[in-house]
Amino acid sequence: MWMTSTKSDGQLQLALTAALAQQADARAAWQTLMDSVGFYHLGPEAQRLTPAIYSNLHDDTSLPERNRLRGAYKHAWSKNHRILHELRPVLAEFSRRNITYRVIKGIAVQLSLGVIGNRVVGDGDIVVARADIQQATEVLTRAGFICNSVSACGEHSSLAPNVALDFHKGPVHVDVHVNGGKQPARLLDMMLTEPGETVSFFGVAISIPRPTLLTLHSAYHGTRAASRTDDIQSLVDIMTLTTKRDVSDLISQARESRLTTALATVNRRLNQMGWPLTTQAIPLVPQLVERLVAPVGQAPGVVRRAVFLWRVRFPGWAAVVAASRQLPGARLRYALWLSLGRFEVLESFLTPQRRGFLRPPEPLGLDGLTRWPVFAQNTPRELTVGPVAEMTGDYRAAITLPSGVSEVVINFELGQPATEKAAVYVNGEQLLHWFPGQDHISLSVKHPSRHLEVSIRPTSDVCRDCFDGYGYLACTVKLLTG
Repeated sequence: MWMTSTKSDGQLQLALTAALAQQADARAAWQTLMDSVGFYHLGPEAQRLTPAIYSNLHDDTSLPERNRLRGAYKHAWSKNHRILHELRPVLAEFSRRNITYRVIKGIAVQLSLGVIGNRVVGDGDIVVARADIQQATEVLTRAGFICNSVSACGEHSSLAPNVALDFHKGPVHVDVHVNGGKQPARLLDMMLTEPGETVSFFGVAISIPRPTLLTLHSAYHGTRAASRTDDIQSLVDIMTLTTKRDVSDLISQARESRLTTALATVNRRLNQMGWPLTTQAIPLVPQLVERLVAPVGQAPGVVRRAVFLWRVRFPGWAAVVAASRQLPGARLRYALWLSLGRFEVLESFLTPQRRGFLRPPEPLGLDGLTRWPVFAQNTPRELTVGPVAEMTGDYRAAITLPSGVSEVVINFELGQPATEKAAVYVNGEQLLHWFPGQDHISLSVKHPSRHLEVSIRPTSDVCRDCFDGYGYLACTVKLLTG
């Protein structure tokens, strides 16, 4: 799990207090935070908590930043309600067909608390019994959702039904998890086999796990968070669930689901901040067993998954050789990254300084770039691109920013809508997805580093015929100063 150890720790501690504490302490923490950094200079972790801060302080009408916090809350409220309204007919049909399911993660946490909008949510998450996955897919498809895990040409597949299926309908994205297909497998099984809770949302009964199981799921994801924003969100989820709902059986359920290590880790983290989950001692023996036995039991599945992902992401030796000869920049490290399967964590490891493989181009002028074809033969001196994008499936370009830039906004356009799902990375960190049917996207990076390297690449097994549209990519770069 991510641990706080930087200059932003004090800011984060204040934001957590503002989101979780009683009103007097929360107000004092927020005021100190505003006095020290101001609203527009909040770090990404603190920004992630602004809906929760508003939810905690909404009765304080004298708060100077109340309208700004309310705006963050309403944005989350609108997006979350859009997800739930699109899922209403789907979940009603699940119940009619007796499909065993539970809504989980962020949407379920909010349904459990009865507050929709106090949390940023990227997509809806549902766990479905393996025996019902075919029916569930049929229901979602009939409701207008497109499965991003199935190829456009029908000649290949991500084999996602073994783990999860990814759907979208316009801006609404839904992940359907299959029990037994991914960790924490025992907890997902418990969510489906134990009686859950039923929450009514505009006349539709939605099934969610008990608060105890939601808390353990948040603890599991918190200990494996890929970013500090995910880590902090898991802590807030846990604290709001444990302070507002009865989770007295947390330790016993952690033992049954083999998540005592995750629970103990999160409890130590929260105890350091003055908000312990439980004052009861979490047994050491189950933790020791999990640390020693669980990796052995999971090893075959982990190895199979790693081999599968490598096979999906390996572009072939011809692409590796071409990259090692033609890439303008760290050619050998890029070739090594390709040969190892294009994994995000390896990209960060192999490019620790600039978080990118490409040679930095000349700095942009303050007027940026205007709708430039990225992968055209003649690129400007202010743009460096990967010349083997079509072979590698990695559409990569870099710019260098002038000094004084506080925010960069990049708009990408395609000549026609994408047919395959792609992930969009900036300096090795995934920021968003490009979904089938979209012909343009926009991303914003605040307080950017000087070297900005964007990579657009597939998230599943695709052929070059299905993933050649990004060669016609055009971009517009706007720079904001001050």
